Amino acid sequence: MPISISGSGTITGTSNITIGSSGGTAITVDTNNRVFTPARPAFLAQAVHTDANYASGTVLPWPNIIYNNGNCYSTSTNRFTAPTSGVYFFSYNVWHSGTTTNRCYIRINGNEVYGGTATRGIHARLGAVGSDSATLSCILSLNINDYVDVYHNGDSGNVTLFYANYFTGFQVS
Repeated sequence: MPISISGSGTITGTSNITIGSSGGTAITVDTNNRVFTPARPAFLAQAVHTDANYASGTVLPWPNIIYNNGNCYSTSTNRFTAPTSGVYFFSYNVWHSGTTTNRCYIRINGNEVYGGTATRGIHARLGAVGSDSATLSCILSLNINDYVDVYHNGDSGNVTLFYANYFTGFQVS
């Protein structure tokens, strides 16, 4: 039986409360007051399974999809596209071995994300001596259809990706 609440109201009972449509369940509150949102967009994409080098000026590819709830990450564009406006969490991990400094940036709609008085966008910096790994995590406010990618814009040299490197994200609210 459908439930309708106008204004303020209270729903009581011993069973779960589920809100959804013909497209699926949007939210469920169980009898322990836990909230589940199975339709929330989220993804985890992994780099190639063998070492691959990418030059500066490259959007980094993550062709192996581990998880892609909502199909918001595309391997053809190497980007996550926000299906709704909201707050999102993103993280990536990259690796390189060499004698040059490299930087990998989080971008929104092809533009580096700046914070405060920073002269460079939010990025992970890979050192110039030997092997180096870097992880960057951030929270971004996105509008519907904004896209996010990871861009290698180093001083020179390559970034190497292999199976342990990843790009991930999910909607927080």
